[in-house]
Amino acid sequence: MDGDTRRLFIGFAPPPPISDALATLSDKSIAARWQTAAQHHVTLAFLGDVPGHRIHALQDTLNTLALPPVRARCQGVGYFARKGKVHSLWVGVAPAGPIAVMRQAIMAACVRAGVPPEQPMGGVSDDFQPHITLARLSVKALNIVNYINQHAGFKTELFTVRAFSAYQSQLTPDGSRYQALASYALD
Repeated sequence: MDGDTRRLFIGFAPPPPISDALATLSDKSIAARWQTAAQHHVTLAFLGDVPGHRIHALQDTLNTLALPPVRARCQGVGYFARKGKVHSLWVGVAPAGPIAVMRQAIMAACVRAGVPPEQPMGGVSDDFQPHITLARLSVKALNIVNYINQHAGFKTELFTVRAFSAYQSQLTPDGSRYQALASYALD
């Protein structure tokens, strides 16, 4: 692992019953690449390409974090747009506050390990919105407003986030594939 570079992010995946509920939000009438249960996650820190020798330091530093579990739920839907074009649909994860606290601790640990997270497009952002991407849109989706209105009241049961993971992201023609390299318990 020392000689290679891996595309990494830190995040957590919802439990299977929540991913099953998210699957009900898929709408084939919208021209999109809908995410599979294996792709459902909340990104807490995107690290980009990380050299192998830094991965060890990152794992060691993340192992030192002592963070409590977080009770959360998925609720509401929204979208991200760039230059006026919608590029992804998401479901929110709430409450944002405890997840943001976890995110800040993880981001600080990444910096200490010499692997600073990449900044969001457009620079530094203090408006972190915990979310799980539902779909990636490649063409203009004409019925996006109807979709948002139809699913605005979506809400799952509460679930407990008991761990976060360092994931490797591999880009493929069929979408990204994620592999958890290491998991870190919240206690």
